Order: sequence, then structure tokens, then C-alpha cells
Amino acid sequence: MQDETILSARYSLRTSLVPDWFKEIEMIASTDILALWAYHQKCGRALQRLQLDLSWIEKHYKKTTAVPWIFGKTRRFRCRCPRSDIIKLFDRKHLVWWEEFMEATFQALREEPCAQTVYNSVEETIEKVRRLDCRSCTPNVATVMHQFAELFAKKVEEVISEVKFVS
Repeated sequence: MQDETILSARYSLRTSLVPDWFKEIEMIASTDILALWAYHQKCGRALQRLQLDLSWIEKHYKKTTAVPWIFGKTRRFRCRCPRSDIIKLFDRKHLVWWEEFMEATFQALREEPCAQTVYNSVEETIEKVRRLDCRSCTPNVATVMHQFAELFAKKVEEVISEVKFVS
């Protein structure tokens, strides 16, 4: 029964912390709901640590040449997208749209701390970048962001797996 409980708790991370009312909620003991909410919050807080320390990205890619798109570097066209000074990755200025993606994703992960949140945020960012119509970013944004999503989602799952559910 414990395995099913943990699986259910992990699945619940795909929904908001405070769900809409549903009839079956009356079948759940208040202590179980409280334990589920506590687990949800612990997962959300654990994921925020990833935002404070982006070394997991640097460790994976090792150098800027592995992710030139984050910095607006391509061989064909000069990227005119704005650069940011706020988040420093490899001690370099990166693109504002990437920073906004990271910020929005971590915000969403507070409410829905699961890998699917990363994938949803990636799709929104792809559409946003395509609307920018940057000759450098637009052609490859889907490919590079889907690849990055795999790394990000894997890291999210890794962090969540370390959070203990106590019922």
C-alpha cells in the first residue's frame, strides 16, 4: 500500500497545490490531505534550489560552445535579441527570453512541481521565441529547447525523488 501511496503523491504534483473541489475528496482523511499538501510544498521548495544554483547546467554542458543558443551565438545570423545581466551562466550574458523561460518555469514549478511543468513551459517559450521572429533564434528554438527540456525535466525528477513522502 505504501508504494501506491507514494506513486499517487508523485502523480498529484501535476496539479495545483489546492485542487478544485471533487466528489472523491470526501473519501480522503484530512490528515492524508495535509500530508499530500506538505509533500507538494516540500517538492516545490526543493526545486527552487535548482534556480539558485545553475551549476547543474554548466556541469552537463561543460562549456558555452555546447549551448551557443542561450547566448545568441550562431554561425549564420547575428542575434539581435536582448541580453540579460541577471542570471549568469558560464559567467556570460545570456538571452532575455531564456532568462524569462527559466524564471517562468521555476514559478510554475512552485505550483506544479513535476517534469511535465518543464515541458509545458518549453512549448510556451518556443511559441514566444517564434513570435520574436529572430533570424538567429527562431529556426532552431524547438530543437534546442526540447533538448534542454530533457535535461531540465530529468533534474526535476531527480530532485523530487529525494523528497520523502510521509503519510
